[in-house]
Amino acid sequence: QRKQMLHDLTVDRVCHKIRIITSEVSYWKQRLQDLTQPSNLKFRKDLERQKFELEAKQSELKDKIVVLESNYKEQLEIQQQLTPRAIEGGWEEQVGINLNNTREEVTRAKQELIFSVRKKLLNVTEQIDELQLEEDEAVFNVNDLSLRRQVEQNDLWNFQ
Repeated sequence: QRKQMLHDLTVDRVCHKIRIITSEVSYWKQRLQDLTQPSNLKFRKDLERQKFELEAKQSELKDKIVVLESNYKEQLEIQQQLTPRAIEGGWEEQVGINLNNTREEVTRAKQELIFSVRKKLLNVTEQIDELQLEEDEAVFNVNDLSLRRQVEQNDLWNFQ
């Protein structure tokens, strides 16, 4: 009789454990299903599109900055090579204006790159990474818990 009670308690404990694991599997399967619904997939595709556009904008701004900085260096070289005759002709003033304009353009482009495009790109990338992490976690948990449930069921089968 004592043996039977211990056997029954052990079976109940294992059955309870299997029910808990089954509940967890159901939760993670539902979570995975929620993450892969069309509305969430559309949101993710929108984020991917935004990321692509922001990366293109970032590349464009970097190229623009390189060109502007190159122009700025050329203007500095021109300023250093001005002859007295060119200075009398007003070229020094014009080169100074060009330098100021180019410097301002470089500053605006760098500000847009750092404070607008990169900031948005980091935000979008974090959202994409977070969604992927949630999906990976759900897949892992479904697989892991399903395996654990199967092991517990096998142990129960072997025990009985």
